[in-house]
Amino acid sequence: VTSGGSAFLNFALNNQHLGFPGPRLVTLASSQVDSDPRGTNTPFDYGDKQEVKVTGGVTRILGGMELIVDGGVRRKNQQAAFFSNTGDPFNYVDTGLSTYSLTPRVNVQHSLFGLSAKAIAGFDGYYSTYDSDRPEFKGAPPVHSYALTQGTAALYAQETIALRPDT
Repeated sequence: VTSGGSAFLNFALNNQHLGFPGPRLVTLASSQVDSDPRGTNTPFDYGDKQEVKVTGGVTRILGGMELIVDGGVRRKNQQAAFFSNTGDPFNYVDTGLSTYSLTPRVNVQHSLFGLSAKAIAGFDGYYSTYDSDRPEFKGAPPVHSYALTQGTAALYAQETIALRPDT
C-alpha cells in the first residue's frame, strides 16, 4: 500500500473427497436404513475436486480518479466414479473448468448540478474452457468427450447522485 494506491494478490487451494452414499433397499418386510443406517449398496462411489484460484490487481489514484485493474485465473478439476453393487466400475467422469478474468474499472467522485455524485465505469472480460471425458472406467478411452469454450465481455457505467447531503 502506498499513498497513490495499492496492490493485492489472493491465492486459494481446495481439495475435496466425497463418498457417495448410493441407494438403500427399503421394503415392507425390511429396511437397510433401519438395520444399517451408515451402510450403502455402492460403497466405492466417490467424487473428488481440486481447485486453484489466483486473483491479483492494483489500484492507483490518478488526478482525482481511482483506477482499479484486476484479473484472475480459476482452475477446477473434478473426477467421479460409480460402481455396481458388485464393485465393478461402470462410469467415470473427469472434468476440468478454467476461467480467466480481466475487470478494470474507474471510480470518480465529482459534483453534478451542485450535488455530490459518484461515477463508476469499467470492463468485465471472461474466458472459460470446459473439458470433460466420460469413459466407462478410469484409464479407459472416453465414450463421450466434451470440449467447450465461452468468452464474454461487457462495458458498464453507473452514475449515482446524492439528492441530499445525508443520502
